[in-house]
Amino acid sequence: MPMQKIESRLELLAEELEADHLDQGGARPDGLTVFVVGASGDLAKKKTYPSLFDLFRHNFLTDHTIICGYARSTKSTADFRDQILPYLKGGTEEEKLAFLSKCIYRNGNYDSAEDVGNVFGELKQLESGTGCGKFNRLFYFAIPPSVFVPIGKSLKEAVIGNSHEDPNVGWSRLIVEKPFGRDSESFRDLSSAMSDLYTEDYIYRIDHYLGKEMVQNLVILRFANAIFEPLWNRDHIKV
Repeated sequence: MPMQKIESRLELLAEELEADHLDQGGARPDGLTVFVVGASGDLAKKKTYPSLFDLFRHNFLTDHTIICGYARSTKSTADFRDQILPYLKGGTEEEKLAFLSKCIYRNGNYDSAEDVGNVFGELKQLESGTGCGKFNRLFYFAIPPSVFVPIGKSLKEAVIGNSHEDPNVGWSRLIVEKPFGRDSESFRDLSSAMSDLYTEDYIYRIDHYLGKEMVQNLVILRFANAIFEPLWNRDHIKV
């Protein structure tokens, strides 16, 4: 999936956070915790973290931002930063180091509310240490669809379910990346399971295979058809 599409969804949330700041009338600014589930995978290191870095460079992220990567792989924060550093494009070395200083990594199981709860026990301490009024929380699912529901249940039980009772917690949003099922039936099953956990206002979906086969078919149709090939070009089609 193009980085711009991931970035555009994150920008919407960043704009929502900025609007919150404008409404506070001089009160303490809100902070932001980004919880990247599946942080050790290719999608996270090649797309998600570079997109977050780009938002950071353009000041779309609040100064008090904590980015916590979470996955099953065991590694230190230092090793994790070394892993994603080569994928951060653009910007200065100082900007990259400043961004990486906001990134930490913790490991645990996706189906364990206890593991998730332990990580957020630490994150709550980091949040309270910033002196912010509230912390908004963004949960980014860079994982296969097979573990959407297990981690969704763990987050609901350990973190999100009782967050409305905490005056220091603002909004919570889930961005669900990867193909959302294999076909219509699996989509309905997965959507139903997630809907049992969260209402629609919590969930943003990004299906980076949506329309892929249709686009591929159009390319074949154009170049394999003597009628369409001379006409389907920039001279006859305006975008």
